[in-house]
Amino acid sequence: MQQKCRQCSATFEITDDDLAFYDKVSPIFSGKKCPIPPPTLCPDCRQQRRSTWRNEWSFHARTCSKCNRNIVSVYSDDVPFPVYCIRCWWSDEWDPLEFGQVYDPSRPFIEQFFEVNNRVPHIMIMNDNGVGSENCEYTQDFTNGKNCYMFCGGWYAENCYYCGGNSLRVKFAVDSYFLIESELCYECLDSRKLYNCHYLQSCEHCTDCLFGYDLKGCSNCFGCFGLRQKQFHWFNQPLPEKEYRNRLAAFDTGSFSAIQSMEAEFRKAIVNLPRKGMNLIHCENCTGDYLFNCKDVCDSYMLFNAQNSRFCDKGEGQVWCYDILHTGNPQYCYENLTPDNSYMTHFSMWCWVTKNVLYSDNCQNCEHLFGCTSMKRAKHCILNTQ
Repeated sequence: MQQKCRQCSATFEITDDDLAFYDKVSPIFSGKKCPIPPPTLCPDCRQQRRSTWRNEWSFHARTCSKCNRNIVSVYSDDVPFPVYCIRCWWSDEWDPLEFGQVYDPSRPFIEQFFEVNNRVPHIMIMNDNGVGSENCEYTQDFTNGKNCYMFCGGWYAENCYYCGGNSLRVKFAVDSYFLIESELCYECLDSRKLYNCHYLQSCEHCTDCLFGYDLKGCSNCFGCFGLRQKQFHWFNQPLPEKEYRNRLAAFDTGSFSAIQSMEAEFRKAIVNLPRKGMNLIHCENCTGDYLFNCKDVCDSYMLFNAQNSRFCDKGEGQVWCYDILHTGNPQYCYENLTPDNSYMTHFSMWCWVTKNVLYSDNCQNCEHLFGCTSMKRAKHCILNTQ
């Protein structure tokens, strides 16, 4: 079925498999299925809409609306709702049900949802500092880390700064994006299993490499492209170990101008070399880029261990999910932003460990919610009303 995007007018296809998925995840109330209709926006416009709800790098100094402590938040002072620090938000000193209202069927639901949303206190930033993480207060969408700063989108990281893009299990990394199971890395991108590497992109299982692209199993390589199981190479040319180390010692890695000059030389050297059409590792019936251990995943980017999913970006463990951005282990979820460890949660944002939740924002460990905000361990609520 061909559909015309109501926003950009582009034509996009809705397949029979897509329609089967929408039917599979349609909610059931009192034994009656409420069908989810096919999307009216193209995949790109749907991705843009999801992304507008995810503030990754704009942090604001403000005070907690409850305890007046100075905090750093993803929300500025001009937002209409109160903003609580992590300690206050998770405390039992307030009840999100106090901000609810009874649904009025004579008015549009979305208006009533935002009325509630603009009254309920929001958490200052999405992390688990002081619970699962230690000394990671200035991180966003972050969990189970230690000593990290300005890290957006990742978990199980230690001593990392200015990283993000779904970086997982990294230690001592700086200025890196989508870096997996790596240590002692600087300015690395879309790579995994690196050790002591700088300025690498799309590389795996590498050690002591600088300025590389598409290297696999390499060590002690400088300015190289597309090598496999090589060592002591300089711009793809083999060198005796002693000569390689002498050249490396002569290069001033502490000089910003030398780094800039070498990076420009490296980009010029590789500009006409061939590249993969897609980066797929241990994948079956998949399309997209940077997919690892996936099966039946289409039109997706930066996923690990996902199955039967489409239009998903930056995540791990998706099963039967469509239109999901930045998450881990969701199942049967549709059109969400970061539905971590959730099931049958649709059209929602920042809802973690939830089940059968619709049109909600930042609800934690909840079931059967509709149009709720900042609920904790709640069941059977509409517009924050029991």
